[in-house]
Amino acid sequence: MANIYFEVKDSLANKWIGHRYFVTSRDRTVNFAQTSQNLTDCSDRVWCEQEGTVWFIKNLDPTTEVDMEEFMWAKLQAKDIN
Repeated sequence: MANIYFEVKDSLANKWIGHRYFVTSRDRTVNFAQTSQNLTDCSDRVWCEQEGTVWFIKNLDPTTEVDMEEFMWAKLQAKDIN
């Protein structure tokens, strides 16, 4: 199972119920493709977490490595998308 974490752009947070961080799972989301594409388009950064490993799916600077402390804060704040 992979968990996908999204950091929505500040300017678009109101579109997503005022939240900035969201998480969804490929295994439990029926409309994963549509929801994840919409969130990806509205996000500055997107992380994937699977089997203890975290990497960027989307980042403004593709050479940046994941800062695990920053990721953990995003993970704690993430609202679950069902």
